Amino acid sequence: MISDKQRKAIDQYYHSLKINCEMLASLCEVMGTKKIITNAYDSVWNVLMRSRHKGVVDDCAICFNRITACCMANDLLDVVWQYFEKVRLSVFSTCQYSLFLQIFLSNFISVI
Repeated sequence: MISDKQRKAIDQYYHSLKINCEMLASLCEVMGTKKIITNAYDSVWNVLMRSRHKGVVDDCAICFNRITACCMANDLLDVVWQYFEKVRLSVFSTCQYSLFLQIFLSNFISVI
């Protein structure tokens, strides 16, 4: 069992990850250049793949939605398509990710 001090440190760490993802989404909404958006997608994806905290995972989904909405509003669908195609190829080339994620990405890319 972990101590209260350790639990508090873990909670602060996850809270920092969540806030950083939200800041990236806000940055994309304000300064939506292709480079910023691509880097934000990479960073949020990195957090998503390394985190098991439900709050952080849920927030990553919201951030992906905000970044994608920003792309759609600024006619940058090619950035979204390129990024998700890159992720799809990465996911299909490794066995560590779940079948659900592979199906989700395939369906998402086919809609775009």
